[in-house]
Amino acid sequence: MNEIILPNFFIIGAARSATSSLNFYLKDHPDIFMSPDKEAQFFGFFDADRAHKSKYKTLEEYSQLFKERTNESIIGEATPTYLALPESAYSIKKHCPDARLFASLRNPVDRAFSYYEMSMSKGHDEKQTFEQWMDGNEFWLSQGGYYSHLTRYLDLFSRDQLQIVLFEDIKNDAAEVVAGIHRFLEIEVIKPARQPEVYNQGGKPTGLIGAAIYKATTNRSVNKILRPLVPQWGVDMVHKLRGKAVNPSEMNADTRAKLTDYFRDDINKTQELIDRDLSHWLGQ
Repeated sequence: MNEIILPNFFIIGAARSATSSLNFYLKDHPDIFMSPDKEAQFFGFFDADRAHKSKYKTLEEYSQLFKERTNESIIGEATPTYLALPESAYSIKKHCPDARLFASLRNPVDRAFSYYEMSMSKGHDEKQTFEQWMDGNEFWLSQGGYYSHLTRYLDLFSRDQLQIVLFEDIKNDAAEVVAGIHRFLEIEVIKPARQPEVYNQGGKPTGLIGAAIYKATTNRSVNKILRPLVPQWGVDMVHKLRGKAVNPSEMNADTRAKLTDYFRDDINKTQELIDRDLSHWLGQ
């Protein structure tokens, strides 16, 4: 029977909070092996009623993601919906109780709009306004309710197992955030020589050609096959091309104000929980 290898490090979220950028740069460290399938989503489904929807049906099958690991001490997996899916925390605790967890938090208003932009980039909601999109996407809004999501993890894991940063930290100095994760994992600190690239830029496609480029470069089946074969400079070039294929849009000011009020109580509780000033998320 093959040895079951499971992660001891998870990027749990939040979605649309620079987790892809961090995942790409963490895997450059010689002591980190990151799952080749970003967003494996295994622990969001395996021990839940939705287990039949999982891409990997058993622990043994999921473990095959890490079969190429050699001497790396850190075995990582990044699925940004783990933060919001209630089953994920319990499932990770059950199977990987000593794992270290990392979460990046973004202003929930901007996070929701960014998800809408990504969906629009792929041609899914390009005929809908953001306001129309929100009516049928309560789950993606609820992902910004960080207080309950973090509390669920902190009820199960010790505080020193969870590292939390803000999206602004990554935007201002992503290289230092990467180095901070190295320190958190207690491995050699290797600060990237350059600022990490921005991945998965969303927005309205720049015509039919832009739409085609974005769809082609975000095809998960194709990426799963080609990603291990493409060097980092090639990945960076693809993401730059993808970024030029879309134009970011602007949120309506009234909508921003309403959403800020919607998240206000949760933002206030979250800043107390993580001991970080989030008043700028409230426009203060």
